[in-house]
Amino acid sequence: MKTLITLLLMFATLGSVSAQSMPVYLNINSHNETEDPSDYSVLSNYNQARSVIVKIADTIASNNARWNMQVESNFILACIDHETAGSNPNDLLDSLDALNQIEVDPHNHFDFIDNPYNYADLAHLLDSCGLASPRKNIGGFLYQTGPDWMPYQNGDTGFTFTNYIWQPNVVWGGGSPGHVNDFNAYGIWKPSGPGPQFSIPNPLRHLTCIGNGCSNVITDSTPVTDNINQIINLINYISTQPYDPNAYWTASIQFNFRDLQMPGLADSISKIIRTLQPYVNSGQVVWMTLTEKYDNWYNTHTNPNDYFLETCDSLPLTIPELQLASDVNLYPNPASASVQISSPEDPVSAYIIYNMNGKEMIRNDESNTSVVEISVEQWDSGIYLVYITTASGQVHLRKLLRQ
Repeated sequence: MKTLITLLLMFATLGSVSAQSMPVYLNINSHNETEDPSDYSVLSNYNQARSVIVKIADTIASNNARWNMQVESNFILACIDHETAGSNPNDLLDSLDALNQIEVDPHNHFDFIDNPYNYADLAHLLDSCGLASPRKNIGGFLYQTGPDWMPYQNGDTGFTFTNYIWQPNVVWGGGSPGHVNDFNAYGIWKPSGPGPQFSIPNPLRHLTCIGNGCSNVITDSTPVTDNINQIINLINYISTQPYDPNAYWTASIQFNFRDLQMPGLADSISKIIRTLQPYVNSGQVVWMTLTEKYDNWYNTHTNPNDYFLETCDSLPLTIPELQLASDVNLYPNPASASVQISSPEDPVSAYIIYNMNGKEMIRNDESNTSVVEISVEQWDSGIYLVYITTASGQVHLRKLLRQ
């Protein structure tokens, strides 16, 4: 079965992605909670978190990825206190939101004992930090109950800042108490209401829900390869589906501020971005913030009845893995001078090799042989990704180590 990668290789000479491609619209997402173990009012704790956040932001910006950083009142207030946010144009929140690749959104758990702020209050606090007004995204919410969702259809009044009214455009996620029954889905639609009505599109509603995908979270107990493979598996699943002009596969990779102290968190995010770069280059992954997804959808779908919604429950329990048949081999591997691609029973019809920064090293779309020899003598040492298409239409992924 031909995958989307095969089609891209076949039409690479045209210089653009097929018009009938269905990419994954992806962003990195993060939550800060009021119950985070770090007390951000303590300067040393704030600075420790800040240093990791800046490192992640540098990786996001330098690779032109996207990040929605969704923050609670405790972190916003710490930024105001420690960096005089609002009067300081270089404070952390203002500086990050000023980047094209990052947007800062409110996130709220409605703990009115220790946290006397609702979403409207948090949007106002972010305005006070100097961020462009107003914020338009709700970062995480409870989809089953009216009090946590319905008010934003017409605008909500601040609980603390009672003269402030806020009306967002986007709800992202779809949480549940204790996250035991979250609404995990891909797509974009206007829910009719909370609870059972949430999966019923209603074009007359104001709020748009952007699906977060199938709970792809970076933790210290989950190998980063699992996060990468979930996106690659989704790409492969999409390639088996008939073209749909309304297909809008939205996904996010999530991390939490409570894990900012996790060794290697920033490096894990960097690895995810670098490994997915070939898919970005091929057009199968498109980095977009929530606002960019919202704008992109409505700029290309003027019919108010258009929507796309695929719940994770409706997808196969196991999305097909990329084929890794044993009869397609690289030799020698590691290599220092040259490497052979060998596929004796199913000749190589095309191949492309990227380095881990996403740079295309070599491409051949007209091969028709059982053995291909490639010189790697001038290449830098490191790991390379090799995509091989065979005459039967199978696509195989190999890793090549250049010594």
